[in-house]
Amino acid sequence: MHTIALDLVPDFQGWVGLNSGLYMDCVRVTPSIGIHCVPMERLISRIDEGPYTISNSASFAYTLSDLRGGVAPFVFDSEESLASEAERLASVIAECGIPLMRDFANYEALVSVCKARSGILGGYPEKAAAALYLMGRSDEARKWLDMQREPFRLDDAPAWQPFETFAAKLRQIMDEEEIPFPISVSPSSYYDKRWDYLREADVRNHGWALERQAERMERYRSGINS
Repeated sequence: MHTIALDLVPDFQGWVGLNSGLYMDCVRVTPSIGIHCVPMERLISRIDEGPYTISNSASFAYTLSDLRGGVAPFVFDSEESLASEAERLASVIAECGIPLMRDFANYEALVSVCKARSGILGGYPEKAAAALYLMGRSDEARKWLDMQREPFRLDDAPAWQPFETFAAKLRQIMDEEEIPFPISVSPSSYYDKRWDYLREADVRNHGWALERQAERMERYRSGINS
């Protein structure tokens, strides 16, 4: 995977990932686009005690074909195709990918997508909590952590212990460090019509994981109400 980071707006980088597949007669390239929230990823790296690099990972990303139908695969199968396919790839990213990245480059979209993707794991429950804290919504972040931890604990999911470790460290930070300039974000929802196409892409690619998370949450709620 080759990755590129682009300056967009304060706190956010655009992210492009080029996933290449080598075949007998060609190389196929699948582009993904997304965003990288610098303060959130720095906070997560601090909690995980790992190195931080801007282009290393996206806060969230989608393959371009999931977001824009009709994009033909990028196939490099001859010396003649190198220039034309490279030009088409750059053009599609510039015309379709960068406007989408600009739409995603805000805390409202970040929290909405990460919450909706919590059943996929991949750090999304942690990202949602970290983003809420950076927005000055520590109480909401604590409630979110509590709501996420119980279903995974009851299900004895492999992700339970890493999540619990992260949650404990983030709670300590929230108790000791107040965000000096909370970010004001109007309430919104991933299920708002603006994000329907993202939800549809997630269901296509990760439907089984989202269904399993819904089952966990239902068991958790049933236990509370019993």
